[in-house]
This record gives sequence, structure tokens and C-alpha cells, in this order.
Amino acid sequence: GNPITFANVIIEYDTEINLNNSFSSLTVNPGGTLSINAGSTQTVTGALNLVGTRSALVSVDALNTGNGIFDVTGATVNADFVGIADNTIDNGLAADVTATNGVDNLNNTGWDISPIVPLDFYWINGTGNWSDLTHWATSPDGGTTFVAATEAPGAVDNVLFTGSTNPNGASFPASGTITLDQPVTIVDMTWQTGSGSTSRISMLYSKHDTPRVC
Repeated sequence: GNPITFANVIIEYDTEINLNNSFSSLTVNPGGTLSINAGSTQTVTGALNLVGTRSALVSVDALNTGNGIFDVTGATVNADFVGIADNTIDNGLAADVTATNGVDNLNNTGWDISPIVPLDFYWINGTGNWSDLTHWATSPDGGTTFVAATEAPGAVDNVLFTGSTNPNGASFPASGTITLDQPVTIVDMTWQTGSGSTSRISMLYSKHDTPRVC
């Protein structure tokens, strides 16, 4: 049928689109997933914003077999920290549309996806919430090489607990707790020698049933 026309649409969570539609602007917020029915076209005339964060990617995929379609001719596309699968994007130009810090989940056309650079994240400063950046570093010690993290770890990253940074270290009470207060997806989690065995991981966030390790 004829496309339904919307003004400015913001997607917060997991959303499915089944018909052809037109948007002045379409935004998927960090952690949100947009699933487009295969073969349907979503026309964006102003701006398509697919901007997530390292620990909360935006996801785009398709319902059913085939690709969902974006027609962004004349529009601005902002795509960063986004995972894309089964999607075709047409900007009316010869050049592909760029997505930075992306995860190419295959079967995409018209996208130029540059990957996220994986990092090692070290837990520091005792008990706390996963989302609290004061508990993350991207270097293994608190000495001159210490590098504070600017984001929590994400889907391509490794998480490590060491004897010097672990929750049961000298500056941390025994049987400390790391609370998952947001959805968590990482590559792996390593508890190194000396990191203790009585720490707990507690989950408060209920959007996803379990943390995911890819």
C-alpha cells in the first residue's frame, strides 16, 4: 500500500516495522533494535540516526527472509556503534553509506561498515555497578600506565579481573558484589590468579534475561 508518513520518530527499545513508511527523521537510541520486514522500504527524507554507545549498540535487522530497505536519498545518515544485518540502504549515490564502530552481521548492501576496535577492560575500585565508569580501566594497574575508561565494555571487548584490581582486593570488602544495572554483552570474562573466588555478580536489569558472552 501507500507509505504512511511520519514526522520525527524516536525508537527507544525493540521495535518492528512491517509496512512501507516515510519519516522526516528516524532515530534509534542506544540499546534499541529496529527490525524491518523484509522487502518493505523505510524512506527517510531528513536524518537517519543510528547512534549507539560501546556498551549499548543500536541494532538493525530484518523480519523474515530477505532484507529490510532504507531509502535515504537526500537525507543525512549518522551511524556509529551499530550492528547491522539483512539490510539494504540506498542513498541515490554511487558511494556506500558509512557506519563507524559497526558490527557487520552479514547480508548487507549499500553499507560501508568499519569495525569497532576491541579493548581489554579491567575492573577497579571495589564494589559497584557495571555502568559506573569509575570501576573501569583499559590498563591493568593503577600506576603510571593507568588509563581510565570512557565507556563501559561492549560486544567486542574482554573483561578481566586481576589480583590488583579485583573486588576482593585490599581496598575492597570480602565477598564484594558487581551489579549488572544494564544489559551486558561481551566477548569473554577472565578471573586471573589472585582475583579471589567469593565475589558476586548481581543482576538488576531485566530487559534481557541473562548477560551475553559472545
